[in-house]
Amino acid sequence: MPGYLLQGLTLGISAAVTPGPFLAYLLSQSLKNGGNWQRTLPATMAPLLSDGPIVFLVLIVLTQFPPLFLRWIQGIGGLFLLYLAYGAYKAFRNHETVLTSVPVARQSLWQAAMVILFSFFRQTGPRVNRILIVFSALARLLFGVYQIWNALIS
Repeated sequence: MPGYLLQGLTLGISAAVTPGPFLAYLLSQSLKNGGNWQRTLPATMAPLLSDGPIVFLVLIVLTQFPPLFLRWIQGIGGLFLLYLAYGAYKAFRNHETVLTSVPVARQSLWQAAMVILFSFFRQTGPRVNRILIVFSALARLLFGVYQIWNALIS
């Protein structure tokens, strides 16, 4: 059981530190709602509601297949994780800093604080972003190799 928990945490953290459309949506909603973070909080729970039924359905379906088929799925999943790790590595190698200007308009105190905060992180951002990309690539690489190894020795 602790092994599965560690696998889930590793994969979850590597996916969480990779910027994506959901993170961009949450940030835009936070800025759109001004200082009222309570209005954005329910949106952060969306994956818990949307992913639960999918996980349940997949577990019900996968229990119907023979173990050999599950090992094949595990190996293919490991190869896919290696592909994702390679994509993160390519993103690391081709990483460029894109500076954008902040439009000047009437802003709430929350929006002004976010602009100041992100301006600070913009100075350290490329380094921090590269570190997160490396962490994501390594976690996916290790987890992919682990999955392939388990598929081969099981």
